[in-house]
Amino acid sequence: GECPILTEQGVALGNYAALEALFSANQPEGDTPTGESITAVAAELVQVTEPGDKAIVLATDGEPDNCMDADAHDATSQKISVDAAAAAFTQGIRTYVIAVGSDISDAHLQDVANAGSGTTSGPDAPFWKANDQSGLIDAFNTIIEGVRSCVFDLNGTVSAEAQNQGKVTLDGKALSQDDANGWKLNSPSQVELVGDACDAIKSGDHDIKISFPCGSITPR
Repeated sequence: GECPILTEQGVALGNYAALEALFSANQPEGDTPTGESITAVAAELVQVTEPGDKAIVLATDGEPDNCMDADAHDATSQKISVDAAAAAFTQGIRTYVIAVGSDISDAHLQDVANAGSGTTSGPDAPFWKANDQSGLIDAFNTIIEGVRSCVFDLNGTVSAEAQNQGKVTLDGKALSQDDANGWKLNSPSQVELVGDACDAIKSGDHDIKISFPCGSITPR
């Protein structure tokens, strides 16, 4: 009677081994209650209070049904999915869509992707089709690079007299403040990498160091 059936792993950094073990020990169930699943996962993510963007990656292999009717692969089930993605977006959670099978229409994939990104006009949001391992890897890499932020919240507030005395390095190279390809102070408690510096950290592993003179930061 449970719907949707969620197999969960708690949110944590360096979580690969735990997630890999979880996936290896489970397999997909027969039904596809996409809308209810998005709603349930969004409710879990809302409870996470750590700073940073939140996102759902929806990897689906077929047209949705719903918890009231597991055989209803119809417009009603599609609407439940689209509405759930739109509701998650209003809670600050973006939904990215990957098709891992051919039994789902491009039109529905597009509708969910648009709803999950808050797109109401203009260019459509992207979605991905990944029917092999390399396609799935490419899709995840693209999504991760898009989610990765160039904005960093400091663990305190920089005093007014020290706001132009900060030092920021990227992979050991000093970046210039207020440079088009360096960094800027958005507020006394937030640093942003811009231009080439921001582009550089969108993929791969990087070392970023941010410092201000001793005594110039008031801890939170």
